[in-house]
Amino acid sequence: MRRVSHRSAQSTRYEQGAQLSTPWMALMLSLTFGVTALPLSAQIARPQRQIGPITYPTSDASDRIRLSQLTGDTAHLGAYLVRSPSTILFGDSTLVPARRSLKWLAPDVHMTVNSAIPLSLNEGGMWAGRGVSTRLTGGAELSTGRLRVVVAPEFWTAINARFDQISRKNGYYYYLAYAPQSRDGGGFANRWYAQPYSADLPWRFSSSPMGRLIPGQSGIWYDSGPIEFGATSENMWWGPGIRNAIIMSDNAAGIPRLEMRTARPFKTRAGSFEAHWFVGALSESQFFDTTKANDVRSIAAAAVTWQPAFQPTLTLGVTRAVYATSSGYGPVPFRWFDVFANTGSPANHLPSDSSLTPGGRDQLFSLFARWVFPDDGFEAYTEWARQELPASLHDFIVDPTHSHGYTLGLQYRRPGPIDKPTFRIQGEVTTLEQSGDFKNRPVGVFYTSRRVIQGYTQLGLPIGASFGPGGSSQWLAVDRIWSGGAIGVTFNRIRWNEDVRSTFTWPAYLGYCNHDVSIMPGVRAGHNVGGGYLSGTVSFGDRLNYNFQNISGCNGPAMVDVHNTSVSISYSPFK
Repeated sequence: MRRVSHRSAQSTRYEQGAQLSTPWMALMLSLTFGVTALPLSAQIARPQRQIGPITYPTSDASDRIRLSQLTGDTAHLGAYLVRSPSTILFGDSTLVPARRSLKWLAPDVHMTVNSAIPLSLNEGGMWAGRGVSTRLTGGAELSTGRLRVVVAPEFWTAINARFDQISRKNGYYYYLAYAPQSRDGGGFANRWYAQPYSADLPWRFSSSPMGRLIPGQSGIWYDSGPIEFGATSENMWWGPGIRNAIIMSDNAAGIPRLEMRTARPFKTRAGSFEAHWFVGALSESQFFDTTKANDVRSIAAAAVTWQPAFQPTLTLGVTRAVYATSSGYGPVPFRWFDVFANTGSPANHLPSDSSLTPGGRDQLFSLFARWVFPDDGFEAYTEWARQELPASLHDFIVDPTHSHGYTLGLQYRRPGPIDKPTFRIQGEVTTLEQSGDFKNRPVGVFYTSRRVIQGYTQLGLPIGASFGPGGSSQWLAVDRIWSGGAIGVTFNRIRWNEDVRSTFTWPAYLGYCNHDVSIMPGVRAGHNVGGGYLSGTVSFGDRLNYNFQNISGCNGPAMVDVHNTSVSISYSPFK
C-alpha cells in the first residue's frame, strides 16, 4: 500500500501500542533476527544513520496526520484507512538497490493506571488491569536494497491488582452465567461468553503481576515494485473510525502473519486503489478452556480502498475477515483464499439453543467511507458491517440490517495552518448490539461464534472495536490545539455486553434497567517536552450495574456501581 505521509509538521511525533507473538510468528521473525544478528559491516557499508519513532495506529502522531489531512494534505487518504506502523515509518521513500540506511527507533513509553477495575481500550497486546500497567518499545529499522527489516520489541508489565468480578451487597446474591469446568479458564474465563455466544474474553488475566517481552512491531518486508511482501506481527487499523474499527484495530495484540500489500497506489482512470491481504494465526489465551488441540486458529483477511478520480477526497473501502479452526500452525500459511470462502450462517440458532458446533469458519465483513473537506476543515465517515453475508439479493432487500453493526463519525477543525492555534471537535457513535431483526430470525453476537468458539479474538482481547461483543460506544471530544501541544475535554459512554442482557433469562422486574454502562467524562492534554511529546488523559468513570449486578430493580438497594479513575500517560520521541 502507499505509505502514509509524515512530511507535515509534527505528524510523526507521537506513538503508542503493543502486541504479542506466537511460536509460528517466532519462526517467521527468525528471518528478521537472522538478518540483524549479522555484523553490520557484513550487511551494509557506511549506512545512513537516523533516529525516528514508530507511529502506532491510534497514537497522537496518527491523530496529527489526520489533522493535517483536514488542512489539505490529502495525498494519502486511502493508505491512512489501512495503516500500520511500518506504512508510516517507511513513508514515501523509494527503495533502490544501492541505498542502505539504519534508523534507530527511539524508546516510547506508555502507562495506564486504573483505580478500581480494568479498562484497556486500544492498547495493543498490553492488558491494562487494576493498578499500574506500563509498556516500553524501541529498536531499529534497517533498509538495504529492496529489503526492509524492523526490529521493535516491546516490554510490558501489569501489576494486575485484585478486584471483584461479583460483589456482595446487603446480603444479596447476584446472577452469573454457568460455564462447565472445562471452560472455566482457572476461574478467569468470562462466563457470559461460554455458550451459546462463545468467545475467549477473560474477565481477568491471572491473579499475579504480569510481564512480557514480545516481538511487538517487528517485521521484514520486500518491495518488489507494485507489491510489497512481508512477515510481521505489527498492529494495524482498517477503517475510518477514530475510536473504534469494527474489523481490524489495535485493541488486541498484532496478528502474526504473512502479508501482501500495494507498495504505492495503483492508479487508474477510475481513481486510486490500495490493498492489503494477509493470512495469519490467532492464539487462545491461557484462560479459556483445558483443551490444547484448539489453541490456534487461522485468519485470512483483505482490505481495499478506492479514491474515485471524480472526487479524490472521498475514500471508499471494503474489508472481509474469515477466521477458522485449525489443527495447529502448519495449515495456517496455506489458507490465503479463505477470505473468499462461503461461511454460511453459523449463528442460525434460536437463543434458547445453547449448543456449540466447533469446527469450521466464521466471518466479518464491512463497507466504509470517509469524505474530507479540506477547505472547511471537516470530515464525515461511516463503517457498516455484518456478521453474515446476505444469502441473496432478495435476502438483502428484505432484511438489510440482519446481523449488522455500524459507526458514524465526524471531525471538525477550524480552518487555518496546521501550526496555528485552533480548536477541533470529534464525535463518533459505534454500535454492535444485536439488530432489531432478531424478532424475525436468529442473530449472533459480534466477535463470538458457535463454530470457532474462541471467537474473533487474539490472546483474550477483541480484534475489532475496543468495547467488545454486543456493546455500543458514544464519544465526544473538544480540544484546543497549537503547534506545541493541546488541551481538551472528552466524554465517553459505553454500554457493555448489551446482547447478554438481551438474551439472558432475567427476572421480569430487571428487564428494562439492568444495563451495564460506563459514563466516563475526562480531560486530556499534551505538550512538547525535550526531544519528545508528553501526553496524558484522565477519565473519571462510573460503571453502573457493573457486570449486571442489580437484582432489586431500578434504584433498589442491590445495585452495584463502581467508580474507576483511569489515567494514561505517554512519552514519545519526535521524528
